[in-house]
Amino acid sequence: MSFDAQTVSLAGTNLIEASAGTGKTYTLAELYLRLVLEQDLNVDQILVVTYTRAATEELRDRLRQKLVDKRDEILAEPELNQKAFYTLTLAIQSFDQAAIYTIHGFCQRVLTDFAFESGLPFEVDLIGDEREILQAVTDDFWRREISSADPDFTSYLLSRRESPETLLRSVRSLIGKPYLHYLPLPEIDINRFQETVNKQFDEVKLAWEQEQDDVITALQNKDLLNGNKYRKTSVEKWLMQLMAMLELESAPATIFENFDRFTTGKLEDALKKDQVLPELKFWSVCEHLLDANQQLQTARNIQLQNLRLSLLSYISDKVPEQKQQQQVQSYDDLLIHLDQALNADYGEKLIAQLQGQYQAALIDEFQDTDPVQYDSFSRIYAKSGLPTFYVGDPKQAIYSFRGADIFTYLKAKSVTEFEHTLTTNWRSHPDLVTAVNSLFLQKSQPFIYQDIPFHAVDAARDNDTV
Repeated sequence: MSFDAQTVSLAGTNLIEASAGTGKTYTLAELYLRLVLEQDLNVDQILVVTYTRAATEELRDRLRQKLVDKRDEILAEPELNQKAFYTLTLAIQSFDQAAIYTIHGFCQRVLTDFAFESGLPFEVDLIGDEREILQAVTDDFWRREISSADPDFTSYLLSRRESPETLLRSVRSLIGKPYLHYLPLPEIDINRFQETVNKQFDEVKLAWEQEQDDVITALQNKDLLNGNKYRKTSVEKWLMQLMAMLELESAPATIFENFDRFTTGKLEDALKKDQVLPELKFWSVCEHLLDANQQLQTARNIQLQNLRLSLLSYISDKVPEQKQQQQVQSYDDLLIHLDQALNADYGEKLIAQLQGQYQAALIDEFQDTDPVQYDSFSRIYAKSGLPTFYVGDPKQAIYSFRGADIFTYLKAKSVTEFEHTLTTNWRSHPDLVTAVNSLFLQKSQPFIYQDIPFHAVDAARDNDTV
C-alpha cells in the first residue's frame, strides 16, 4: 500500500520499499519526529541504524534539523503547545545521546554495554583489518597441506602460480559468513586421470619418433595449409615448443597453449581447397592427449576447489582461536557475536534488556542486510509490538551491494506485519521526464562535426587519424 509518514500507525514491524528519490530520508525524519512527540520517547530510546559512517552522520544531521524545524514552527504559532515545545527542546539538547549507529556500531555498543548478558569478554580490541591474522593462518595451512601433497598436484599449483596469498584471496569473500552452505564436490580418482595423460603422452612421443619428418613436411607445406592460420614463423615456434615438451620424461603439468595446432580438427579446418590432410597417427594421438589433459585439468580444478574448502574450514577453526588469544575481534565478528548472543541460552534476557533500552527502531538501507544482520533485528523486534520500520530498495539488493542478500530481504518481507511503498519520485520533474522521453523517441541522425559524420569521427579517432 502507499505510505503516509504522518498517519501510519506507530506499531508492529513495517517494511517500506523506497526507490531512489522517493523521499526515504524525509520519511525517516517524519517517523522520528512522531516517535518523539507521540510516543514520548527520548532520543536514546529510538534506535536508528544505517550502513555507512557517512550515511550515519548525514542522517543524524537531518533528524536533528527536523526536530529544530518543528520546534521553531511550534514557537511561531499564536498559541504555544508547551508540552510539544519542551519535549522537542529536551530532545534537541540531548541529541548527542541519540542512538544513531552504523550496523557495526550498534553491535559494538550492545556487546560493550551488555557484555555480561552477551557472555563476551569485557576487554576486546576491535581491529579494522584482519588480513594479518588470516594470512598467518593460511600460511600455516599451506605448509601443512602442500608439503604432503602429491608432486603432480604441487606442479599444477605452481603452473597456476598459486600461493598462500592467492589461495586466501580466492576465499576471502566467503569468510565471516556462517550462514553459507557448500554443496559437496564429486569424488575424483586423480591418479586415473593422470595415468591416462601419461599414457597418451607416451603415444605422442612414439608417433613423433616414427613420423617426425612427415609431420614437419606437412606443417611447412604452403600448398596444403592456409598461410594465415599456419604462418611459417608460428609453425617454427610451435615445433620448438613441441620438441621441448617431448624431451620430458613424463607429461608436464600443463600443455603449451598452441598444442592443439597439431590435432586433426585444427589442421582440417586450415586445409586449402581440394587438399587432403596426410594420414598420420601423430595428429590423432595429439588430439587424444589434448582431450585427456583437459579432463585432468578439470579434475585438478575440483582438487583445487577442495583445497579452498579445506582452507575455509581451517580458517573457521583457527582464526577464532588466534583472535581469542590476542583478545581482538573484527567488524564481521561484531555481527556474528551479537547474533550468537541473541540466540544463546541467555538470549531472552538480553532481548528484554534491548527492548527496554530501544523502544522503537528505524532500520535504513535495509536492502543491504544479510542473514546474520536480519536475524539479530528479527530476534529483538519481531512480535514485540514495538514500532519497527525497515526501509530499503529491493532492486539494489539484487546486485549484492555491501554483501546484500536478496533472499534474506524477501524472507523479511514475507513475515513483515505491514508493507508500504513510497510511490512518488520527488527528484524528477514531470516536464523533465517528458523532455528526455521526447529526445530519445526521435529518429536518430548522425551528428555532424565540421562536415564529418560523428560516427566517422569516432572511427578515425580509433585509428589515431584525428
